[in-house]
Amino acid sequence: MASKKHVNPGNRNDPTIAKLMNIAKNCEESVFQKNTEYVKFKANKKITFSEIDLLQNGLCKFCDFKGETIYPEERIYWAKRVLEEKVGDKRERYVSLKNLIHVYFEIREYDLALEYGQKPWLESSDKEEILQDRKLVSCLATSAKILRRFKESIPYDKQRLKLMSKAYQAGKLKYKKIADQEGDHLGWELLNCYKDLISSQIQCNQFEDAMKTFKKMKLYKLDSMNPRDVQECIDLLYDRLDPNKSYRNQSSMANDFLHYHVFGVLFGLKAQALYGLGDITNGDIWLNDTLDLCVSFHQTFSQMVSMVSTENNPGVSYHIGHMQFLSADGSISEMFFVQLVHTFLMASEYAFSRINGISFESEEGIRSDVKRRQYFQHLMGHLFSGNLFAKSKHASYYIGSVMKNHFVKFETVIPFIEHFIRCLNEKCLEEMRKETKEKDSDHKSKVNFALSGFDQRKKMVTYKNSLMIMKHFKGLP
Repeated sequence: MASKKHVNPGNRNDPTIAKLMNIAKNCEESVFQKNTEYVKFKANKKITFSEIDLLQNGLCKFCDFKGETIYPEERIYWAKRVLEEKVGDKRERYVSLKNLIHVYFEIREYDLALEYGQKPWLESSDKEEILQDRKLVSCLATSAKILRRFKESIPYDKQRLKLMSKAYQAGKLKYKKIADQEGDHLGWELLNCYKDLISSQIQCNQFEDAMKTFKKMKLYKLDSMNPRDVQECIDLLYDRLDPNKSYRNQSSMANDFLHYHVFGVLFGLKAQALYGLGDITNGDIWLNDTLDLCVSFHQTFSQMVSMVSTENNPGVSYHIGHMQFLSADGSISEMFFVQLVHTFLMASEYAFSRINGISFESEEGIRSDVKRRQYFQHLMGHLFSGNLFAKSKHASYYIGSVMKNHFVKFETVIPFIEHFIRCLNEKCLEEMRKETKEKDSDHKSKVNFALSGFDQRKKMVTYKNSLMIMKHFKGLP
């Protein structure tokens, strides 16, 4: 993130900086800050921007090499020094401003990232320059979302979408076919930009604006009011997820998974927008399709990652090894499963709260409170047979992920938590074990059947109490 500009090789402090970088490479930041030579270097009041930039580049390389944020305090110090002492010209100070915002984002100081993305730190033309920097705009939009300042994130979301639309059009011209590897990724990024903007609009109850944004989304016919129009595109993608077919490369396969995931999120967002506008009929249609989409993809994904050996299944292509790589840390598989959990919680909320929580007869002839319990039971089944047994992660882990990543409120999750505590007994658990064994007759998913219903309830009670305490002290929305 520091400037890539070439530094004058004759700079008087180059040897000193090179020596300091060798010291920094092998010690902690707190130790480096007390180093005599470094303290002397910082005391110099005539340091040029090129010298600071050389130092910043060295510290950033350590971050890239280790894959983590290191030396944040010193990177912040030098970026602030450039800004406050007006070191270098306007363009050079802008480089330091970008570095500062990114460091604050990396260390999760989102308030400060947003502060430095606005006045008074920006000179008039810098604001326009930031708005042309897609990565930086994304950083500011994400900071605002994490802080749940959704109104503040919307202008950044719109600008990011504008920039990504230009990149997408340029990518289409360059790669000709959107099915090509790079084009696939650009298409996913564009869908992601739409998704982030619509999500912020819905969080602000701007349901009409959300539907207007959907109208502008021509990709995969997502501007249509009929989910069947989108299904053709989804079916083509689903056909490519056949475990017995080979992929061009690992990136192509990952793009298919990411596309499928964002489809599910966008379906759910359209359902939320329609419900917000009072369109119950269409909201139900899109919500039911969202549930089908999430369940079918989770099953497909689980099937693919369970096929671990090509020796036992000669028909399995080479990309199964890549699937193991993609799901090794759980990030991709958990992303899909958390989406599934979120969709069931959303469905249960809308089933029960259409008329201020008063039960009524739905189109299927099922009372809304009964329908909600059915959603809860389905969700418990997925939590145990689909993930919890296999990975030994408690249901509260996924509820926490939904609250954090999908901005789900306390009032949405607490009814399911209470249902979990009330209904999970040994008889219920035994039924789930039996159902899981029947579905997994070959024991491919390495299911742990020794879980205790008492332990599961106890952990959930503890989690509920912690949420209640945080809610009491206004730590939860």
